[in-house]
This record gives sequence, C-alpha cells and structure tokens, in this order.
Amino acid sequence: MERVPTVRRLDRGLDPVRLSQKLERDRDAIIEFRGLFEQYGGDPANAELRARVNRAAGAAAPIAEHNGVVLQIKPPGQLSPVPTISLNPFLAWPRAFDLRDVYHFPPDQLYGVADSLIGRLDAGASKAREDEKGLVGLIARFVRLPLDVRERAGFPAQSAAGRAAVGVGVLVQGIVIATIGGVITALALRI
Repeated sequence: MERVPTVRRLDRGLDPVRLSQKLERDRDAIIEFRGLFEQYGGDPANAELRARVNRAAGAAAPIAEHNGVVLQIKPPGQLSPVPTISLNPFLAWPRAFDLRDVYHFPPDQLYGVADSLIGRLDAGASKAREDEKGLVGLIARFVRLPLDVRERAGFPAQSAAGRAAVGVGVLVQGIVIATIGGVITALALRI
C-alpha cells in the first residue's frame, strides 16, 4: 500500500490577531492528540485512554480537514498505481494499531502527519503575529472594531444590545475617519 500525506491550504479569512490565536489553538489540539496517541500505544486494555484519544481525534480531525491533510491509501489488490482512498489521519488513528485492517498504516506515519501539521500551524501563527504588527494588522483591527466592542461587552450578535454595541463601534470608526480626513484636508489647504 502506498500512503502519501498531503497538505493543500491554510485559511487566511481571519484578521491577523484572530488568525494567530486560531492557529495556536489548532496547534495545541494537534499536540494534545499526538501526546495521547503516543501514550496509548495500542493497548486495548486501556479504555479510558482510548476514549481520551478519540476525543482528541475528534478535535484534531476538522483541523486536518480544514488544512487539506489527508492520508491517501492504495488498497491491496488494486491495479491502479494511484492511491484511491483518502482518509482523515486523525479519524483513522485506530487503524495504526490494527494489523488486520486493510487500510492499516504505521503509527510513525501518523506522528509524521501530526508533526508536519504542527509545524505548518506554528509557521502560520508566527506569520500572522508578524502581520499584526504592521499596517495590515492595524487596518484589520480598525475594521473589526465594531465587532470587538460587541464581543468585549459580552453581547450576543443578534441581540438588540449587540447591535447597539456594533453601532457604537461604527460611530467611533466614523469619528476617527472624520478626524483624520479633517487633519489631512487642513494640511492640504495650508500647502
């Protein structure tokens, strides 16, 4: 069987601050899974630890899916040289210890996939933290100001209080833009 872990994309749909926080949470979930998987080691008698690995796999699986991480397997007896089965490595973790499973893969391969994803998430978080410090981060924080006001006030998005908090944030944005525009206009008229 041929197994090829692949990584396709990393979502950039969030502002730099939120992106770095999300990537760090995702990395921590993968690290937790890896540690529990290593502790478990295939011991069927340890049902409590197996349950903890399953819960950690449940948290890690969407992260792998979101980042395009799959384990591609060519089933035995298939004539095509191209792998045809794509598995989420975190959901398929029990197969690493079941030698009778047709889709068995060695535990070291799952360690490799997890470590690769941890490295990718670390690199993405580092880049997002760098972006936070520049003009992009400043603009992103300014644009998100109304939502940040609502979140910090603790109001639900669809509530009247939440909409009012967003309104206050938009008002603050308007005041800032008007002030900056007034300063630029005054400076331009002096020239």
